[in-house]
Amino acid sequence: HSDDVVAAGRPPCIFCGHPIDLDGHACPRMN
Repeated sequence: HSDDVVAAGRPPCIFCGHPIDLDGHACPRMN
């Protein structure tokens, strides 16, 4: 999973670990 985050070049979400887009992030753990 961490390879996907590094390859995306975006910081990971502190709650779910998915990369955060420039326009925000729809976090599945925060919904």
